[in-house]
Amino acid sequence: MKQKRLLGSNQTFGMWLKSNWLSFVSILLASLGALGIWLSYYSANNSSSCNVSYPGDRGSISLSSGDTVCIPAGNTYRGSVASFPNGAAILVETGATFNPSSFSGAAGYLQVDGDATLKSPTFAAGFELNVSGYVFLQQSASVNGMITIEVAENATLEIQKAFSFSQAGSIWSNQGTVTASKELTFGTGTVVQNVGEMTSAKSVIVEGTFENYETFDVKNLITINSGGILENNCKLIVIDGILNSGSLVNEGNMFLEGAGGSWKGYLTNQGTLVNGTNASIVGKHFTNTSSVTGSGYFFFSMNTSNTGDFGLDGSGINFQDSSPTGSNIFDTQGGNIDPSVTAFSLIEPTTDDNPASCSNYSGSLPVVLAAFEVEMDDREITLDWISTSEVNFSHFEIQASWDGREFSEIGQVPGMATDGQGAPYQFSEPIPLSSSGDFRFYRLNMVDLDGTQTFSDIQQVRIARQVVADIRFWNTGSGDWQLAYSGLNGGVRHVRVVDLAGRTIWNQSVNWESSTSQSLRLPDMAAGVYVLSLLDERGAIQSQKFRVQ
Repeated sequence: MKQKRLLGSNQTFGMWLKSNWLSFVSILLASLGALGIWLSYYSANNSSSCNVSYPGDRGSISLSSGDTVCIPAGNTYRGSVASFPNGAAILVETGATFNPSSFSGAAGYLQVDGDATLKSPTFAAGFELNVSGYVFLQQSASVNGMITIEVAENATLEIQKAFSFSQAGSIWSNQGTVTASKELTFGTGTVVQNVGEMTSAKSVIVEGTFENYETFDVKNLITINSGGILENNCKLIVIDGILNSGSLVNEGNMFLEGAGGSWKGYLTNQGTLVNGTNASIVGKHFTNTSSVTGSGYFFFSMNTSNTGDFGLDGSGINFQDSSPTGSNIFDTQGGNIDPSVTAFSLIEPTTDDNPASCSNYSGSLPVVLAAFEVEMDDREITLDWISTSEVNFSHFEIQASWDGREFSEIGQVPGMATDGQGAPYQFSEPIPLSSSGDFRFYRLNMVDLDGTQTFSDIQQVRIARQVVADIRFWNTGSGDWQLAYSGLNGGVRHVRVVDLAGRTIWNQSVNWESSTSQSLRLPDMAAGVYVLSLLDERGAIQSQKFRVQ
């Protein structure tokens, strides 16, 4: 039996299509439309993770623990969420929009891969918000129990009204962008970690723990209450200032910009402040009535006051007041200030700088340093550093400066590590002569194979200023010796006479001016050549040979 043929015996498919193309297009479009409707229905109701059917764009969502409903791509949900208990989940797919008319007593898990607007939401204990797309908290949001907020990389959470993240045990992690138009409060027992960009247009109150690993920008005031902890590991920018009655730890760069008023840009410390190695704080006004420890750099341009403990751990803080009153470190100076605190002038960092403590840089890092130290002995200055990761790395340029501003290259060291690994390095230079500074500053310029450059933090050592002193020493003929000198680095603190074998003949601590004439009574000495050495108050030694007849 012959099979039935759809086309005529002498008709090919091409011939049929040529004469019936309009009918073919209609059939094809109808088939594709039906397939799309079926796929949309299947996606909304047959996903393995979505065990509750999507109720439609304006239907009511009422879930029990264990229920999961998905908002499919291409849909905009505007209905009411009547029940959202612990153990329930709402998944907003990429390309979907979730704009419920009410969202109260929410205690389940909300995953937003698309867009969501939550108008006057109420979050109950156990609520979890995971943002991979965009979420807008419109109007006031209330937190009535311990909750969790996670903002993924490249995601955005926007908060319209004042938001109190106040329930103990709550955790907020940001790797994307968070913008708040009003005040933010982080309550006692809460933990906030920022590894992205977080901005508040108003004040911020810290009563729990806030850890910043990228950029935290506050357009008003930060208040750290007693028991609160603010730890900055990268970049903190504040317009008005910081009032610290708790614990403030700075391991990065902190900027108190003070825009819009001369009274702004202040740091008032009434608690504990710890500044890390190579960390910087830049502002206008500084007041300490409690405790400041650590090291690093402080740059302030207007009123500075210390009546508490400053630098008593001896780690060596440099405090620069660009408009000092008198010769003191602070305009108003009292309390206890450790001798390790210095006041030399350096170039302050800017908000464009990314300190090495940041978790991410705007560009690629050719190398990551674990340590960088500079030490000096009686002959040379040695730089030691250790890298933990080198990727597509070329070499280190060793740069030095006498003022911390203008650096010049003094040598190069090629990268020695296997790609992706680290290695120890060392570079030395003879102690240089200087007539312009007491400190020698060093930094590493780390150069990638493609020419990308990244500077390390700056390290320094103190070198006594080398000068050519005028020293005259002669026997008066009456048993005394007369010493006349000028041009030393400050006053003389020690005088010693040795013979050419290095044996000490006479040794005495003194307190003389930098230019003076002194009469010395030396012990009887055998005929020969001796060396007189003067040690000035900055550690420099000036020597003069003399002969005993």
